[in-house]
Amino acid sequence: MADFKLANANAKEVWSTKYATEYVALSGLLPFMSSASNAIFRVNTDLANNGDLVHIPYFASLKGAGVSGGATLEGNEEALLNYSTGIKVRHRRNAVMLAEHESFRTELDVANIAKGGLKDWSAEDLRNELIEKMQNVVIAGGVDSDGTPVEDTYKTFAASTATERTNYMLANADRIIMGTAKPTTAVFSTSLAAVAAGAILTADTVSLAKEMAETTTNFRITPYMTKDGQKWYVMFVGVEGFRQLRKDPRIEAANRDARPREVETNPLFNGGDLVWDGVIVKKIPEIKQVGDLGAAGAPIGFAALCGANTLGIAFARKPTFRTEKKDYDHKIGVGITEVRGSSKMSAAGTQTGMVSIYYAA
Repeated sequence: MADFKLANANAKEVWSTKYATEYVALSGLLPFMSSASNAIFRVNTDLANNGDLVHIPYFASLKGAGVSGGATLEGNEEALLNYSTGIKVRHRRNAVMLAEHESFRTELDVANIAKGGLKDWSAEDLRNELIEKMQNVVIAGGVDSDGTPVEDTYKTFAASTATERTNYMLANADRIIMGTAKPTTAVFSTSLAAVAAGAILTADTVSLAKEMAETTTNFRITPYMTKDGQKWYVMFVGVEGFRQLRKDPRIEAANRDARPREVETNPLFNGGDLVWDGVIVKKIPEIKQVGDLGAAGAPIGFAALCGANTLGIAFARKPTFRTEKKDYDHKIGVGITEVRGSSKMSAAGTQTGMVSIYYAA
């Protein structure tokens, strides 16, 4: 009886699929990524090597009164407002070079040797990309001549103009916190300059952000739902903000008195996630400050309380390894190439899945 042998092409496919899963998990964001319409990071794989632009739809919730009793429904239907976010994908690549004495017989052996470093790079690249997109300023797309919504566009915080930041703040006034409260002026730079050095993250800030998410009027921010049906919001925050929250007296008391006093599970000891008022607080050290833009030049940090439809991620081609030989085959290069893209999700200039928090860092 002949033994089963996996074809080389299939072996590469299995390797690529495993690599993709591992590097996404390593980024720390895998628990919040899925193709479900209520995922924090909505994943789309529709392109499958065809084209470079995918559109992720977003349907606004119905708000009409409906009819009761014997009232006629025909003619009183409610329009289902729908929008979409366009995500343009592009190649992301990197490679390493190995000497002949460090490699073995097959391409897979060589690829596995290089896998660790390339996987770390892929995870960091994805995480940094998503952090940048969370901080992006939304530029409203408006409507076309038929009244159909035009997709929004986006700029990085650093590249956006003062006017674009102000327009973004006005369109998202119910989902932006400046210091410890909603924006107090109609100008972004003025509101940010009013953030005092003492306006740090506290338990009250977390609760306010959750309250804002729950009470948004248009494009409601729905919570993230776990597999067992529990609803949570997730706040991603940098090291300064995480330190401030960990030292908040009420959060510290909750960890001390209401959670197991075990080194393995209690964040007082292991620095793990904080939990407060239905919000999971995750530290992402790579979230950087936005600049010394607060009162008297106070440094300003950024945090994002996220629910469903925060970001969209499109994978058009899974990671694929390639090898190249040089120096009379003494050196073997191993490269990773994939095609992906991401974007903040929004509708009519309004971010649909997150509350942005600018605090004193």
